[in-house]
Amino acid sequence: MTAKPIEQKEEGLLNAGQVAEEWNVKPRWPLMLAQQGKLPCVRLGRKCVRFRRADVDAFAAAKLSNGEVAK
Repeated sequence: MTAKPIEQKEEGLLNAGQVAEEWNVKPRWPLMLAQQGKLPCVRLGRKCVRFRRADVDAFAAAKLSNGEVAK
C-alpha cells in the first residue's frame, strides 16, 4: 500500500511566496502577519509555513471591506 502525497492545490494551501504574489507584496509580509497572529497559518515544521486559501481570501476581504487597502 502506497501513501498518496497531499496536493497543495487540492487542500488550498499556499506558501508565503504565492500569497505575496497575489497581494503584490514581498514574501516576508504574509509571514509577518502570521507571526503577529493576524493571518492564520498552518505550521508544518519549524520553518515550513502554509496558508489556507480560505484564510487568505477572508483576510483580504476583511481588509477591503474596512477600506484598509490602497486603491
